[in-house]
Amino acid sequence: MQTWYVRVTVLVILAFGFLFGPRVYVSYQAALIADEYEHIVQAVADYHAETGLFPSNGEDLATRSGIEIPDNVAVSSYGDVAIMGEPVRVSYLFFAPPSEGWHCSYGRLSLPLVESQHDPVSGEARLEAALAEYDRRIEHYVDDQWQRSAKMALLADAGRTEQLFDECLRAREEYPDWWRGQLGAALFAPDDQRDAAEGSLVEWCKRSPGFIHYWYLAWYYRQVDQPENALEALSQAAKNPLEQLEKDAGRVPNWFAFDAVTYAGQHENPELVLALCEQWSHPQGIYTSVSRDIPAFRAAALLRLGRFEEAEKECDIVLAQSADRRLKAGNLNALAQAIADKDKTFVYDPGIPYGEPKEFSPFPDPEFDASDLSE
Repeated sequence: MQTWYVRVTVLVILAFGFLFGPRVYVSYQAALIADEYEHIVQAVADYHAETGLFPSNGEDLATRSGIEIPDNVAVSSYGDVAIMGEPVRVSYLFFAPPSEGWHCSYGRLSLPLVESQHDPVSGEARLEAALAEYDRRIEHYVDDQWQRSAKMALLADAGRTEQLFDECLRAREEYPDWWRGQLGAALFAPDDQRDAAEGSLVEWCKRSPGFIHYWYLAWYYRQVDQPENALEALSQAAKNPLEQLEKDAGRVPNWFAFDAVTYAGQHENPELVLALCEQWSHPQGIYTSVSRDIPAFRAAALLRLGRFEEAEKECDIVLAQSADRRLKAGNLNALAQAIADKDKTFVYDPGIPYGEPKEFSPFPDPEFDASDLSE
C-alpha cells in the first residue's frame, strides 16, 4: 500500500511540474525582463501624463524624454511597449482594466501597474498640452503629415474651427498637393475666405485629377448643400481612373465608388450612375479586384431608364453572387421586385456603404475626446 501511495505521489508531482513548470519559469523570466525595461514604460506613462498623448513611436519617446530605446523595444502609437529578443517576450499594455499592465505568453503578469510620476493634465490643460506636443512633433519630423492630421482631428473635435482653418492653410502651403489640407481649408473657411478656399480645392482637382480627388470635391459640395455641383464633380470623377492616390485616405477605392454611385442614384441621375459604374469596373493600382456590387447599381440605373431586360440581366447576376455573402449592396429583393414591376420611379437604397455606420471625415479619430474640453 505504501509503495502504491509513493508512486501516485511521484506521478502527481511530475504531472504538476509538467503542467505548471513552464508557466512558473516563463513568469519568473518575464518578471526579470519587466524589471529591466520598466524605465521605458515609466517614460511612456510620464509622457502621457504631461502631454495627454501617447508617443507616436519609440523615436518620439526618446526625443522628448531623453532616454535610449533599444532596438529590441517597440513603442506603438497607443503607448504599448513590446520587448523582443529576450528569453521570453514581454509587453506592457496601456489599456483600460483588466487588460492594462504587464503581459507574457501566458497572459497578464501579477506585477504592479506602472504609474506616472507626474499629475496628469486634464480638461482644457490637456487639450493645450496635446496641441503643443503636436507642434513639437511637426517641427521635429520631416515627414509630419500624420502629426498635422492628428492635430487637425483634435481641433475639429474640440470645435476650434478658426484654429483648424489656420492649420489647414499651413498644411496646404507646406503640401500643396495634399488632399487633407485642401479639403479641410475649404470646409472650415470663414465666410469671407470660403470662395478662395473652394477655388483652391477646384484648382487642385484640375491639377491633380482622379476619381477620388473629385469625390472629395463632390463631398465638399454635399456638406455645403450644393447637390448640383456635387453631381457635376462626380461626373468628372467618372472620367478618371479609380485608384488609391494617397495612403491616408482612410477608405479603400471601392468605398468611394460605392458612395458615389449611391449618391448619384438617390439624386435620380441614372446616366451618371452608369458612367461611374463603368469606371468602377476598371480599378487600377494595388486595388484591382472588381466589386461584385456593380451589377446592383447598373440594374437600378437601367430600371430608371426603362431598359427592363438589361436591368433584369444585371439583377440576376447580382442575385446569383449574393449567395456567397460577399456583397456589400443590400435591399436586393426590393430591387428585384421593382424590376419585375417595371417601376421606373424606384430609387434604390443599397444601405450603408460597406456596413460602415460612421460618416466620412477628412480627419482621423482624435486621440482623446476633446469635444467637452474647449473654451
